[in-house]
Parts: sequence; structure tokens; C-alpha cells
Amino acid sequence: MEEVQLFGDVEKILELSSNFRKRIEYAEATWDTEMEALRLFESQVRTCQTIRDLVKGEKYAEAFILNRTVLENYLLICLILKGTKYVLKYKVPVEHGETAKAAYDRLVKKLEGRKDIISFRPSKNYGRIEIVHRGLYPTEGDRLIPVYHFVFQRYDPVSHWVGKIKSIVSKDFSPDITAKWQKTHESLYKTYFGFNNLLQAAALNEILSDEQMEKVRVHYNFLSAFTHLTKMGFDLNMPYEGWRHIHYLMELNILYVLRILRLYLLLLIEFFARTQHTINDVDQLVADLDEIGKKYDYFWFIFNKPSEYDYWEYQTAKAYWRIKGKKLEGEIPYYKNPYQRLRKQHQTTIELSTGLTYISPWPRHDATP
Repeated sequence: MEEVQLFGDVEKILELSSNFRKRIEYAEATWDTEMEALRLFESQVRTCQTIRDLVKGEKYAEAFILNRTVLENYLLICLILKGTKYVLKYKVPVEHGETAKAAYDRLVKKLEGRKDIISFRPSKNYGRIEIVHRGLYPTEGDRLIPVYHFVFQRYDPVSHWVGKIKSIVSKDFSPDITAKWQKTHESLYKTYFGFNNLLQAAALNEILSDEQMEKVRVHYNFLSAFTHLTKMGFDLNMPYEGWRHIHYLMELNILYVLRILRLYLLLLIEFFARTQHTINDVDQLVADLDEIGKKYDYFWFIFNKPSEYDYWEYQTAKAYWRIKGKKLEGEIPYYKNPYQRLRKQHQTTIELSTGLTYISPWPRHDATP
């Protein structure tokens, strides 16, 4: 894809995102969660504007780092807005002379019928119980509010991480209280935050399927190669022949912004559709997002389907292994490296052993290794 079109479309989706708040026609009453949804979204829009500016300044590694941030934050914001299910683990209390199984069965009887519990199961030989909760509810009314809304408001990273540094805490006026709060916030983090916990919670809340979780992992892993110092990220960011990489580093960063912002906007549309408020011209907004989605479907991301290139690559692999006497079946496998895949999409290729041809819609002379 040409740079002029990429930057034109990223400006368009940034404008749609920046103006989303102006589309809302508010009802008489509003909830804090609704205003928080807008503020959270707009914080990520500002980050995406920074990514655009970094890409224009050829700061590609820095842009990838921020793209990882907005991708991970997308999972968290999804849960803040609609993560009504969450898992907590408890120790099963055992009375004198009681087996672990009997204690578990006794506890289950007490829990049955509670509206805040969806399901439960034993773990560690009935010594612990994992409960899938539903909630929470406000003090007034019966509107179900995701627990992540409250956890996000409560969690303090300073209490969590700094509160365990003994050389600092020992000089506190109340070290015992500091230690108590440190344990509280450490528990909040271990239960609700962290990348793996976010993925599992997204699956529990049917935000991601198992297959989509693995796709997220692929992109998170790739972007982490720039967030942390790795040879792969270093070699791509500071290559010997930099001119051969510049276009693809630029294009991939812009593709991430286009795809991720589109997901954010669809999330906000879904969220506000459940409120009493009205989104003006929502059909046109959805049509604009569909147009962007179709134009950039060649970037096989989390929810869209494989592209023509992915189909060709799999057919080539099937033909190759058929010659070797092996049959490949099932769905088209997801790719491992977003950068390598994008670069190959700009290269017209004939697979000599099979004769199958991929004709790139945007061939580039620098795509050849």
C-alpha cells in the first residue's frame, strides 16, 4: 500500500475517533461508567496520534512500543466496559474430622442460588474452589457493572510495587499499614492484571476465542521485541541497509493504528448502544469503519479473515507436502512474524516446485531479500 493512502486513512480514522464524543446525544441521566468509557478511549486516541507523529519522524521502534501499549490496553478497556465475569479462587474451610471433598460439597450447597455466581469447580484435590462471579451491582438499582471498572479505580501500582521495598517502607510512619495495602494491591494485580490474566478474562467474557487469543499473542510478542532490547528488534530498527526496511516498518505501524483504532470505535459503538444515549450518524460511522476494514483486510489481524496471500501460501505448502507424501488439512495457519509476512506480500512470487503464483497488488523492488 502506498504511503499517501496509508497516512490519509490514518488521519481519517483519527478524526473519526477524536470526534466520537461529539456524536453522543445524551439522555437526561448519565453514569460514571459512560463518561469513563469516553475518557479511556480518548487517552488511547492521543497515544495513536503520537504513534502517527513518530512514524512521520521515522521513529519506528518507538511507534511499535506504543502500539503494544494500545493493543494491551484494548483488552483492559474491553473488560472495563463489558467484563461482567471474573474468576476468584478461595481456600475451602475444613471442619474437624471432615474430608476435603465433604467440605467442598458443604460449601457448594451454601453457594447454590446466589445471583452473583455463574459456576464453580474444585482445584487442588478439593482444597480450593474456583468461582466464576457475575457483577458487580451498584448500591442502588440493578444495573450490572463490570468488576474491572471498580478494580481499575482501586488499583495503585505504587502501593503494589514500591510498598514491598523494605528499605523504603521501614522508614514509613506506619509500615504495618503500608505492608497491608501492599498485599491488597499485589492481590488485585495477580487476580485481574498482567497480560495473561487479561487474555484469560477476555476469553471468559467471550471477547476473544481461543484462536483469537493466539493471534493476540503473536502481535504482542512481535511488538515486545521493540519494547525490550532483542536482536530482532534491534536489527530491524538499526539495519545495515536501512532503506530496505523503512517502508515496511512505516506501513506495519500504520496498519496497527488502523486496525486497533477500528476495534476501539466498534467497542464504543457497542457500549453506547446499550445505554440510553444516542449516537448520531452511527450508520455512516459503521460504514466508514467497514470501508477501512475492507481496504486493509490484507493485514490479517485478530478478527478478520486470511488474505489472498495467506491462501496462496497455504496452498503452496499443501502442494509441496503432497509431493512429499504428506497431506495438510484444517484451517490456514496463522503467521509467526508480522513484519516478514507484510514484506512478502509486496513481492510477486512463483513457487518453483509447485508452479503456484502470488501476484502482489503492490510490488516493490525492495521486497526481495
